[in-house]
Amino acid sequence: ITFTYNTSVLWVVKIDTMGTVQWQKQVNLFAALPLTNGRSNLTGDMAVCNTSAGYAIAVTTNSANTSPNDYYTFLVLFDLAGNQAAPVNINHGTSLSQTFLPKFITTMIGGNLLVTGSTNSNGYAMKLNGSGSTVLYNYQYASNGASAIISAKELPSGKVLYFSKSIHNNLSGSSRSVNSKASSGNYD
Repeated sequence: ITFTYNTSVLWVVKIDTMGTVQWQKQVNLFAALPLTNGRSNLTGDMAVCNTSAGYAIAVTTNSANTSPNDYYTFLVLFDLAGNQAAPVNINHGTSLSQTFLPKFITTMIGGNLLVTGSTNSNGYAMKLNGSGSTVLYNYQYASNGASAIISAKELPSGKVLYFSKSIHNNLSGSSRSVNSKASSGNYD
């Protein structure tokens, strides 16, 4: 499955191993929300994964015609045939710094979903039930720089190991990137 977007519509395409298009869908994420008149801008922050029933996409948008701008992060689920469930709003903020920007999504043992990324310069993880309708927990990782949780791995014990990226400015004004894994105590 691949995805792209113009400024307001998420376009999802399933391609088989031979490169043949199996199905394609366009998703207008703001059509059902009040005050947006069906208009939105996708920020480009999105992640996709396979699930046992199909595919999951986490994507961030902002309203094009509200004041202040409203930012939303949606979970969009598709079955293997391309049938789409209604998008679930999993995060809302009134500025980009308050909004969850997804970088990674994975299916966990038991069918729950784990979405990771950043919010307000901090790494952020959200565990959802399989439909995305219930947030099971939120986790925030902060450092002295701008951080994002870029990946995660569920361990056999059921705990989660988070991998983060932090960017710090040194005394000369240059930035450096530090990749690290979560230490003990930073599990769900």
